[in-house]
Amino acid sequence: MAKQYDVLFRLLLIGDSGVGKTCLLCRFTDNEFHSSHISTIGVDFKMKTIEVDGIKVRIQIWDTAGQERYQTITKQYYRRAQGIFLVYDISSERSYQHIMKWVSDVDEYAPEGVQKILIGNKADEEQKRQVGREQGQQVSGSELANSILRVFRCLPGQVLRAGTQDSVTIIRHPRTSHCSVRHWLAKEYGMDFYETSACTNLNIKESFTRLTELVLQAHRKELDGLRTRASNELALAELEEDEGKPEGPANSSKTCWC
Repeated sequence: MAKQYDVLFRLLLIGDSGVGKTCLLCRFTDNEFHSSHISTIGVDFKMKTIEVDGIKVRIQIWDTAGQERYQTITKQYYRRAQGIFLVYDISSERSYQHIMKWVSDVDEYAPEGVQKILIGNKADEEQKRQVGREQGQQVSGSELANSILRVFRCLPGQVLRAGTQDSVTIIRHPRTSHCSVRHWLAKEYGMDFYETSACTNLNIKESFTRLTELVLQAHRKELDGLRTRASNELALAELEEDEGKPEGPANSSKTCWC
């Protein structure tokens, strides 16, 4: 039986409840959209195989609950993620402000070097828009300073001393001793950005494919080894076919980075 994928890894969808994480997942994996969903309880997941640069990638995509009462459960899934979508709703300024809180969680619980993409979902609801596209594109700018201060004051274990709008001392923040809001955001928000719509299928395939590419690029060494093994096995299979020998195990070159 021919192998169905070459590599396997995990992506995670995080963000406030109601921003459309489940809709994004269903649109990408099943090409379906339902205007109403029961809020995710804990975590759920779906699988999909895509091809990137000739590599068949099996993606395990985890959809996490946004409610605070499930945070203890959902944070356990950060540790094995290779890629994370941080999702807000363009019609909800509050969900956008909370992106800082989600970034802080990723910084604390996800592995070093995890790939991230920022998603502004529900782009079809233009008439309800509260968050401009430029805010997603320029999220490292000072326009978020006030909301950052509000979020950090609510985070456990955080103590900060405010200076100017762009200058804040952050004490006891994971991996951060002192920085300006602008510099901290530039570091933490150094990620690709997409506005998406599960309703109209806007940028769904593009955003999932891009995060997959980023994960593959981050694992370039393993990927190069995979390509070498695949090339060697192809040559061996052709030789065995010529000699009438049976093929080796079908799944011998599968790799899992979970």
